[in-house]
Amino acid sequence: MKNLFTKLTGLSLVAALFLTSCEKEGDKIMLTQTAAPQLQASTTTPVLSRANADKDAVTYTWTPTNYGFAAGPNYTLEFDTKGNNFKSARTISVGTATTRTLTVSELNSIYSDLKRPAGEVSELEVRLQSMLLNNAGLMMSNLTGIKATPYESRELPQDVWAIIGDATTNGWGTETPMTYDFDRRVWTITLPLTAAYYKFRANNDWGLNLGALSDGDATKTAGPLKEGGSNIKISEAGTYTVTLNYSVKPATYTAVKQ
Repeated sequence: MKNLFTKLTGLSLVAALFLTSCEKEGDKIMLTQTAAPQLQASTTTPVLSRANADKDAVTYTWTPTNYGFAAGPNYTLEFDTKGNNFKSARTISVGTATTRTLTVSELNSIYSDLKRPAGEVSELEVRLQSMLLNNAGLMMSNLTGIKATPYESRELPQDVWAIIGDATTNGWGTETPMTYDFDRRVWTITLPLTAAYYKFRANNDWGLNLGALSDGDATKTAGPLKEGGSNIKISEAGTYTVTLNYSVKPATYTAVKQ
Protein backbone atom coordinates (compact mmCIF):
# COMPACT_ATOMS: atom_id res chain seq x y z
CA MET A 1 0.00 0.00 0.00
CA LYS A 2 2.85 2.35 0.85
CA ASN A 3 4.47 1.71 -2.54
CA LEU A 4 1.18 2.38 -4.33
CA PHE A 5 0.72 5.63 -2.43
CA THR A 6 4.27 6.69 -3.30
CA LYS A 7 3.74 6.01 -7.02
CA LEU A 8 0.44 7.90 -7.12
CA THR A 9 1.98 10.83 -5.31
CA GLY A 10 4.88 10.89 -7.80
CA LEU A 11 2.54 10.86 -10.79
CA SER A 12 0.53 13.72 -9.29
CA LEU A 13 3.66 15.81 -8.86
CA VAL A 14 4.73 15.18 -12.50
CA ALA A 15 1.29 16.15 -13.76
CA ALA A 16 1.30 19.29 -11.64
CA LEU A 17 4.75 20.23 -12.90
CA PHE A 18 3.65 19.75 -16.51
CA LEU A 19 0.49 21.81 -16.07
CA THR A 20 2.23 24.68 -14.31
CA SER A 21 4.84 24.92 -17.06
CA CYS A 22 2.29 25.21 -19.87
CA GLU A 23 0.46 28.14 -21.36
CA LYS A 24 -2.42 27.75 -23.81
CA GLU A 25 -2.28 29.79 -27.01
CA GLY A 26 -5.27 29.22 -29.30
CA ASP A 27 -5.49 25.51 -30.05
CA LYS A 28 -1.82 24.87 -29.19
CA ILE A 29 -0.27 24.30 -25.79
CA MET A 30 2.90 26.35 -25.44
CA LEU A 31 5.41 25.03 -22.92
CA THR A 32 7.64 27.41 -21.02
CA GLN A 33 10.65 27.82 -23.30
CA THR A 34 13.69 26.69 -21.39
CA ALA A 35 16.02 26.45 -24.39
CA ALA A 36 15.00 26.62 -28.05
CA PRO A 37 17.08 24.66 -30.57
CA GLN A 38 20.10 26.41 -32.08
CA LEU A 39 20.37 25.84 -35.83
CA GLN A 40 23.66 25.81 -37.73
CA ALA A 41 24.51 25.22 -41.41
CA SER A 42 27.70 23.75 -42.84
CA THR A 43 27.59 26.43 -45.56
CA THR A 44 25.41 29.37 -46.54
CA THR A 45 26.61 29.57 -50.15
CA PRO A 46 26.40 26.10 -51.73
CA VAL A 47 27.06 25.59 -55.44
CA LEU A 48 24.21 23.93 -57.31
CA SER A 49 24.71 22.15 -60.63
CA ARG A 50 23.02 19.30 -62.44
CA ALA A 51 26.37 17.48 -62.74
CA ASN A 52 26.62 17.30 -58.92
CA ALA A 53 22.95 16.56 -58.25
CA ASP A 54 23.67 13.53 -56.02
CA LYS A 55 26.38 15.21 -53.95
CA ASP A 56 25.87 16.89 -50.57
CA ALA A 57 24.95 20.58 -50.71
CA VAL A 58 24.47 21.56 -47.05
CA THR A 59 24.19 19.90 -43.65
CA TYR A 60 22.00 21.36 -40.91
CA THR A 61 22.66 20.52 -37.28
CA TRP A 62 20.98 21.75 -34.13
CA THR A 63 21.03 21.46 -30.39
CA PRO A 64 18.13 19.46 -28.89
CA THR A 65 15.26 21.51 -27.53
CA ASN A 66 15.28 21.66 -23.74
CA TYR A 67 11.73 21.58 -22.37
CA GLY A 68 12.87 21.26 -18.78
CA PHE A 69 12.06 17.58 -18.68
CA ALA A 70 12.87 14.47 -20.74
CA ALA A 71 11.14 14.85 -24.11
CA GLY A 72 11.51 13.60 -27.65
CA PRO A 73 10.27 16.41 -29.93
CA ASN A 74 9.82 16.13 -33.67
CA TYR A 75 11.76 18.61 -35.78
CA THR A 76 10.84 20.24 -39.08
CA LEU A 77 13.11 22.37 -41.25
CA GLU A 78 11.36 25.31 -42.92
CA PHE A 79 12.59 27.19 -46.00
CA ASP A 80 11.14 30.33 -47.56
CA THR A 81 12.16 33.24 -49.73
CA LYS A 82 13.99 35.90 -47.74
CA GLY A 83 11.57 38.48 -46.37
CA ASN A 84 8.43 36.36 -46.91
CA ASN A 85 8.13 35.54 -43.18
CA PHE A 86 7.61 31.83 -43.95
CA LYS A 87 4.15 32.46 -45.42
CA SER A 88 4.84 29.93 -48.20
CA ALA A 89 7.39 27.77 -46.45
CA ARG A 90 8.68 24.54 -47.92
CA THR A 91 9.06 22.06 -45.06
CA ILE A 92 11.10 18.91 -44.45
CA SER A 93 10.16 16.62 -41.57
CA VAL A 94 13.22 15.32 -39.76
CA GLY A 95 11.68 13.28 -36.93
CA THR A 96 13.72 13.21 -33.73
CA ALA A 97 17.12 13.51 -35.44
CA THR A 98 19.36 16.50 -34.76
CA THR A 99 20.98 16.70 -38.20
CA ARG A 100 19.85 16.66 -41.83
CA THR A 101 21.96 16.72 -44.99
CA LEU A 102 20.44 17.95 -48.25
CA THR A 103 21.81 16.87 -51.61
CA VAL A 104 22.25 19.35 -54.43
CA SER A 105 19.14 17.90 -56.09
CA GLU A 106 17.06 18.23 -52.90
CA LEU A 107 18.10 21.83 -52.30
CA ASN A 108 17.54 22.71 -55.94
CA SER A 109 14.01 21.25 -55.67
CA ILE A 110 13.32 23.52 -52.70
CA TYR A 111 14.31 26.54 -54.79
CA SER A 112 12.08 25.27 -57.59
CA ASP A 113 9.11 24.70 -55.25
CA LEU A 114 9.52 28.27 -54.00
CA LYS A 115 9.46 29.43 -57.63
CA ARG A 116 12.95 30.87 -57.55
CA PRO A 117 14.14 31.40 -61.15
CA ALA A 118 16.82 29.11 -62.51
CA GLY A 119 20.13 30.78 -63.30
CA GLU A 120 19.60 33.65 -60.85
CA VAL A 121 21.05 34.06 -57.36
CA SER A 122 18.32 33.72 -54.72
CA GLU A 123 18.37 34.02 -50.93
CA LEU A 124 16.29 31.84 -48.64
CA GLU A 125 15.73 31.92 -44.90
CA VAL A 126 15.82 28.70 -42.90
CA ARG A 127 14.56 27.87 -39.44
CA LEU A 128 13.78 24.77 -37.37
CA GLN A 129 10.46 23.98 -35.73
CA SER A 130 10.36 21.82 -32.61
CA MET A 131 7.10 20.28 -31.41
CA LEU A 132 5.85 17.60 -29.05
CA LEU A 133 2.83 15.37 -29.63
CA ASN A 134 -0.58 16.93 -30.31
CA ASN A 135 0.96 20.28 -31.30
CA ALA A 136 2.29 20.89 -27.81
CA GLY A 137 5.55 22.67 -27.03
CA LEU A 138 5.99 24.63 -30.26
CA MET A 139 9.42 26.27 -30.41
CA MET A 140 11.36 27.94 -33.21
CA SER A 141 15.09 28.08 -33.66
CA ASN A 142 17.18 31.02 -34.73
CA LEU A 143 17.14 32.01 -38.42
CA THR A 144 19.90 31.15 -40.83
CA GLY A 145 20.22 32.04 -44.49
CA ILE A 146 21.28 30.33 -47.67
CA LYS A 147 22.22 31.90 -51.01
CA ALA A 148 22.53 29.85 -54.20
CA THR A 149 21.86 29.83 -57.93
CA PRO A 150 19.40 27.06 -58.78
CA TYR A 151 19.63 25.22 -62.08
CA GLU A 152 16.86 24.15 -64.41
CA SER A 153 16.04 20.61 -63.35
CA ARG A 154 13.51 19.89 -66.07
CA GLU A 155 14.75 18.05 -69.12
CA LEU A 156 14.96 19.77 -72.49
CA PRO A 157 12.92 18.33 -75.37
CA GLN A 158 14.67 15.84 -77.62
CA ASP A 159 15.06 18.38 -80.42
CA VAL A 160 17.04 21.52 -79.55
CA TRP A 161 16.32 24.44 -81.87
CA ALA A 162 18.25 27.39 -83.27
CA ILE A 163 17.86 29.91 -86.08
CA ILE A 164 20.28 30.19 -88.96
CA GLY A 165 20.60 32.42 -92.02
CA ASP A 166 22.08 35.60 -93.44
CA ALA A 167 19.57 37.63 -91.44
CA THR A 168 21.66 36.72 -88.35
CA THR A 169 25.17 37.91 -87.59
CA ASN A 170 26.44 34.32 -87.96
CA GLY A 171 25.10 33.86 -91.47
CA TRP A 172 24.31 30.44 -92.94
CA GLY A 173 27.50 28.89 -91.61
CA THR A 174 26.74 28.93 -87.87
CA GLU A 175 23.40 28.68 -86.12
CA THR A 176 22.28 30.88 -83.23
CA PRO A 177 20.84 28.78 -80.34
CA MET A 178 17.39 29.54 -78.99
CA THR A 179 16.29 29.24 -75.33
CA TYR A 180 13.54 26.88 -74.23
CA ASP A 181 10.75 28.31 -72.10
CA PHE A 182 9.62 25.37 -69.97
CA ASP A 183 6.43 27.06 -68.79
CA ARG A 184 5.22 28.11 -72.25
CA ARG A 185 6.80 25.11 -74.00
CA VAL A 186 8.28 27.28 -76.75
CA TRP A 187 11.74 28.19 -78.05
CA THR A 188 12.59 31.87 -78.09
CA ILE A 189 15.39 34.33 -78.79
CA THR A 190 15.77 38.10 -79.00
CA LEU A 191 18.46 39.32 -81.38
CA PRO A 192 19.27 41.84 -84.12
CA LEU A 193 18.28 40.73 -87.62
CA THR A 194 19.09 42.32 -90.97
CA ALA A 195 16.80 42.51 -93.99
CA ALA A 196 17.58 38.99 -95.24
CA TYR A 197 16.53 35.36 -94.70
CA TYR A 198 16.59 32.74 -91.93
CA LYS A 199 15.23 29.31 -91.02
CA PHE A 200 14.85 27.15 -87.91
CA ARG A 201 17.22 24.21 -87.52
CA ALA A 202 17.31 21.43 -84.89
CA ASN A 203 20.26 19.70 -83.26
CA ASN A 204 22.87 21.63 -85.29
CA ASP A 205 22.01 19.60 -88.37
CA TRP A 206 20.05 20.18 -91.55
CA GLY A 207 18.29 16.84 -91.18
CA LEU A 208 15.46 18.62 -89.37
CA ASN A 209 14.70 22.21 -90.36
CA LEU A 210 11.60 24.36 -90.58
CA GLY A 211 10.63 27.12 -92.98
CA ALA A 212 7.63 28.95 -94.40
CA LEU A 213 4.86 26.97 -96.08
CA SER A 214 5.74 28.55 -99.43
CA ASP A 215 7.72 31.39 -100.99
CA GLY A 216 4.55 33.44 -100.85
CA ASP A 217 4.41 33.03 -97.09
CA ALA A 218 8.09 33.84 -96.59
CA THR A 219 7.50 37.51 -95.77
CA LYS A 220 4.99 36.82 -93.00
CA THR A 221 6.00 37.52 -89.40
CA ALA A 222 3.88 34.71 -87.97
CA GLY A 223 2.24 31.51 -89.07
CA PRO A 224 2.61 27.76 -89.52
CA LEU A 225 5.85 26.08 -90.58
CA LYS A 226 6.75 22.94 -92.46
CA GLU A 227 9.82 20.73 -92.54
CA GLY A 228 12.21 21.80 -95.28
CA GLY A 229 10.06 24.86 -96.02
CA SER A 230 11.02 28.12 -97.66
CA ASN A 231 13.47 30.60 -96.19
CA ILE A 232 11.72 33.18 -94.00
CA LYS A 233 12.34 36.81 -94.91
CA ILE A 234 12.98 39.72 -92.58
CA SER A 235 11.71 42.74 -94.51
CA GLU A 236 12.96 45.42 -92.12
CA ALA A 237 16.17 45.29 -90.08
CA GLY A 238 15.88 45.61 -86.31
CA THR A 239 15.83 43.71 -83.04
CA TYR A 240 13.31 40.89 -83.02
CA THR A 241 11.95 38.37 -80.55
CA VAL A 242 11.55 35.16 -82.51
CA THR A 243 9.45 32.37 -81.00
CA LEU A 244 9.07 28.81 -82.23
CA ASN A 245 6.32 26.53 -80.95
CA TYR A 246 7.29 22.99 -81.87
CA SER A 247 4.88 21.41 -79.35
CA VAL A 248 1.94 21.90 -81.74
CA LYS A 249 1.35 20.42 -85.17
CA PRO A 250 2.07 22.07 -87.46
CA ALA A 251 4.78 24.03 -85.70
CA THR A 252 4.26 27.80 -85.61
CA TYR A 253 6.43 30.90 -85.24
CA THR A 254 6.29 34.61 -84.57
CA ALA A 255 8.88 37.33 -85.23
CA VAL A 256 8.01 40.46 -83.29
CA LYS A 257 10.07 43.61 -83.78
CA GLN A 258 11.02 45.28 -80.51
